[in-house]
Amino acid sequence: MSVRIQILVEPDEKHRIQRAARLAKMSVGGWLRKLALERLDELERPHRFRSAEDLVAFFARVADDEGCEPDWEEHEGVISQSIAAGRATS
Repeated sequence: MSVRIQILVEPDEKHRIQRAARLAKMSVGGWLRKLALERLDELERPHRFRSAEDLVAFFARVADDEGCEPDWEEHEGVISQSIAAGRATS
């Protein structure tokens, strides 16, 4: 059974997506589904570095990821809270 996924896009994005789908001779939904599934396959496939350039590109992509690793003190606090929450109370 199929289910629906709805996304919000800006008007200019909608026109770009529609144009790309039309050029691929696909419906917008089919075009988006195909791209999403291809991307999922890519993400789930183990990546092998074949050259130094592959490795440099990998680290460039990772560096662009949002967020950062918390400081060790923050990790310790979370661990301590978790341990304390797991303790039985009398």
